[in-house]
Amino acid sequence: MYTLTKKQVTEMLIGCCLGDSCIEKRKSGDINNISFSHEKKQKDYLLYKYNCISKYYYPNPISKKENKKTKDFSGFRFRLYYNNSSNKTIIDFLNKNLKNENNERIIPNDLSLITPLVLYFWYLDDGYLSARLIKRKNSNYVRKQLGIALKSYSDESILKLIDYLKNKYSLNFKPKKVGNKIGWITMDNKKDMIIFFDLIKEYIDNITPESLNYKFCLFELPQTRGETFPEYNRCNCFKTGICKCRNKDFSVCI
Repeated sequence: MYTLTKKQVTEMLIGCCLGDSCIEKRKSGDINNISFSHEKKQKDYLLYKYNCISKYYYPNPISKKENKKTKDFSGFRFRLYYNNSSNKTIIDFLNKNLKNENNERIIPNDLSLITPLVLYFWYLDDGYLSARLIKRKNSNYVRKQLGIALKSYSDESILKLIDYLKNKYSLNFKPKKVGNKIGWITMDNKKDMIIFFDLIKEYIDNITPESLNYKFCLFELPQTRGETFPEYNRCNCFKTGICKCRNKDFSVCI
């Protein structure tokens, strides 16, 4: 297992709380816990988070979770409760930087907190890399788009984040609206995606669980014009035209 330092675990927690995890509070407004959960097919990812956090803090044991409507087994969860000095210190830090006075989720005002490792876990939690087969009369190709969900955050803070990522890391994200509000930041250009992946490559290679390989599989085919990037073909689709990460057959493009 790729071991994270305590500082890196803090970065992981920032990325997770910007993504799928949440700081839960009681009706009184007092902090209760941070909740982590994933679908059963992503148990490997949840276990990695649990093992990293357990090295420095005291989460409760992993348990199964049920679908609220059907009561069927749907995945796994654990919580980091606000019940001892170590847990309180990190939860207070996260609450101060990721929640406002109205208990709303926010992107940190101090954008220097958004490190490559934070981006990696934020993308793992709330990102996507879509690959769609486009059939044309004379040729077929795979259209890709990378994005991160930010539906919970204000448009103003998202635009500031986009500018920061451009200036700090040369990342070319664009805002994508859902209705009248920005819901995603996205990339459509392959070279922009490569710049992002190169920034977090150490973590892609050493942390990414098998269940989430598809988020880093660019599916570059042999006849692609210009540069190819075999290190981001996560399932040998370069040779076969079949993307095992997504369980999709793109062989008509070869």
